[in-house]
Amino acid sequence: MYNPSGLTELNNQHLRSKCKISTALIVYFVVADICFGLNFGFTKLLNKTLRSIVRVLSWISSLAMVVIVSAPLTSFNKQAAYLSLFTFQYILSLLILLLSKYTVCDFLVDIIEVNKLVDFDKFHVGVKIMAYSLTTFVVKLTVLSVFCGYVLQFCVHSIFPDYITYIPLLALDVVSVVHTLVFYYIYCHVKFLKDALKNREIDLDEVKQIYKETGDCFDRIKPSFDKLFIMGVILGIPKLMGVIWELLLYIKENASWVTYMSHNVFALHFVIQMCAPAVVAEMVLAETDSIKLILSNRLLLSGDVKENRKVNSLLGYMETRPLHYKVWRIVHVDLHLPVSLLSICTTYLIVIIQFTHLYN
Repeated sequence: MYNPSGLTELNNQHLRSKCKISTALIVYFVVADICFGLNFGFTKLLNKTLRSIVRVLSWISSLAMVVIVSAPLTSFNKQAAYLSLFTFQYILSLLILLLSKYTVCDFLVDIIEVNKLVDFDKFHVGVKIMAYSLTTFVVKLTVLSVFCGYVLQFCVHSIFPDYITYIPLLALDVVSVVHTLVFYYIYCHVKFLKDALKNREIDLDEVKQIYKETGDCFDRIKPSFDKLFIMGVILGIPKLMGVIWELLLYIKENASWVTYMSHNVFALHFVIQMCAPAVVAEMVLAETDSIKLILSNRLLLSGDVKENRKVNSLLGYMETRPLHYKVWRIVHVDLHLPVSLLSICTTYLIVIIQFTHLYN
């Protein structure tokens, strides 16, 4: 397994020989770096010439995106105020990723090295992520363009066309993908451990070591992960409520079907952005619970004192260090998250409707 402090000292040839990150993922994150300036650390997998070119393009694109996304804020209207939530999140994401010493690429390299028998690309996750992001990009820009043609006051008018203004905000989709990807790689490890334990194909000491190193990998990415995730939730709730509020206003005004369709699309996408990582994290919890059940059954049925001691040790370690995460000890990253979001949004929308007398 790589030592994170010495990771940057490895030359590219040695790194590529040990790293089994799928080509689709590398292409995806390098393109995100070039287009949005989001530094996920994948440029270190390129040769020296390409790395220099990508870094220059990344700096140029990040500066251009900041200018584009900040331009509408000079309008001082309610749509510009709403857009400021996206602008703030995008700029903070740039800074967090830029200042992170341990990158997403470092995490993937490390967690792949934990157990080389795990087939992380079994479900072609890189290709699916690229397809998801491309589909999201096309759908959101298409919906926005159609909607602006019907309801001009919704669109943010600046020196740039509306579809250009919203392009930098699509970078936030990439950040959401990273959250989901981190939990997916952890899920692959615990799924492997569960299957291997079920078929008695792995030693208990090896299970404990793989489980420990998987947790170590997440602990190293957790500082930047926490900042990006909590920021996405804190800013995502008012963004979602803003879209729902607009939808309620249009329902009152008996607006056209285009307005309903567009707002539902954007609201659904905000929910997916915030809740997709929680769904995969819940899958991790389900697999760890299955591992505990298998170990408990083995403890009950086995008469081997030495094996039982190992089982007890492993169960104790898993209880002490569960793969169950709270961001800053506040936000549960599991299925509690969508339930909490639903509760918060419902409560505050009822309060807002009552105070504004929307339907009186």
